[in-house]
Amino acid sequence: MSRLFKDAAPASGPSATRTFLTLSLAFYVLATSLGLLLRVSFLRPLPWLHFGNALHAHSHTLYFGWAGLGLLALAYEHLGARGRGAARVLATLALTSLLTFVAFLHGGYAAPGIAVSTLALVVWAAAVAVGGHAARGGSGLEVRFLRAGLAYVVLALAGAVARVVLLASGRGTQLHGQLAVFVFLHAFAWFFLFTTMAVLIAHARARGARVDERALGVSLRLLTLTAWLGAPLGVAGGDSGVMGALARAAALVGAVAGLVWVRSLWRMARELSGAAASAYRWLSAWFALKVMMEAAGALGLATWAARARQPALLYLHVMLVGFVSLGLLVPLLERLGRPLARGLTLHNGGLLLMGGGLGLLGAGTGGLSRAAAWLPHGYTLAALGAGLIVLAGVRWLLPAPGLRAQLAGRHTRAHSSPGTRRVSLPPGASVRGACPLAAGTQARDP
Repeated sequence: MSRLFKDAAPASGPSATRTFLTLSLAFYVLATSLGLLLRVSFLRPLPWLHFGNALHAHSHTLYFGWAGLGLLALAYEHLGARGRGAARVLATLALTSLLTFVAFLHGGYAAPGIAVSTLALVVWAAAVAVGGHAARGGSGLEVRFLRAGLAYVVLALAGAVARVVLLASGRGTQLHGQLAVFVFLHAFAWFFLFTTMAVLIAHARARGARVDERALGVSLRLLTLTAWLGAPLGVAGGDSGVMGALARAAALVGAVAGLVWVRSLWRMARELSGAAASAYRWLSAWFALKVMMEAAGALGLATWAARARQPALLYLHVMLVGFVSLGLLVPLLERLGRPLARGLTLHNGGLLLMGGGLGLLGAGTGGLSRAAAWLPHGYTLAALGAGLIVLAGVRWLLPAPGLRAQLAGRHTRAHSSPGTRRVSLPPGASVRGACPLAAGTQARDP
């Protein structure tokens, strides 16, 4: 394990980080394109597409190939983890994400899918080790958010191990097995939330925006202590008894703490400009919707949402596409030198359409007779929204016109002056100097 901590060879420098961020964006387009096919299959049967297998491939690739790889690459850069250990973790995560996509798309939870999922757990354990080592001694609010995110990966891995133990021993009820699975999913979701907020804080600082340190610090402490308790609300029947009471209380605490994030993001947007300011306002709005849905679940709608499925899907898309994906895209695209404005309207407009479609489907399956008549329109809206989200991702993935020529010109100028030496800001400067996200492209979005 000590080999993971070697920093002697800068194998994960700025160019390597750009490579991993580009790979993560490619995984985003791949996974959302498969999600679009899943939505189309509700309107027009696709006999060659196995829905269950495709659903697992879609969700696992978004979790690990997109959000996991992208957030870890930015987090490692921020923490100064530039050694071969960090590069190995990111490269292995990218490889396992690709293998996961292929294995699940072909056979679902057959032997290859189980094998590659087990490998992914080992990779994530190594990722926590590298990130935790790099974060030691670090200071700053964003580093505290990163530490909380890594701690929740450990909780997620504990949930996965508990599931394996239950299966191997044959003990526990079906509810226990479902709880173990959802502890894994719920804790990983909070890794995404904490880490997304960390990179947004770093990004806002790099652009000169003020951050509400005190309020966000208090919310971080509250959420770190209580967020894991809300896991049972994702399981049908998990909101009953003492466990359910604790889960509902934790969700309400999380809703109050989440309002601090909503206010802080909105205030950051006031001090930004262009597409970045618009993105932060959208992030504030999506997180506000997430908070309201969580509060509704804590007040008695959790079991209905889990059983009706569509409301749960709406919540997941608001959280993972509205907040996590957009929050990751803001610093990622700037780091790659690509304009955020190219797909921002498509992304948010697509999620609005998809959310409207999922809302109609949820109301129809929930017993509202008037909404039931609109079910076909719900499927159509959801598919149209998914299509816009894919289109936004494709536009971001493809280099902007003239970008290659611009980069080639910079490369030529850098090597045409033998008497000068190019100096780069170290990626770990926010912990050991300055903010790494400022080392990327600093031009404001038009």
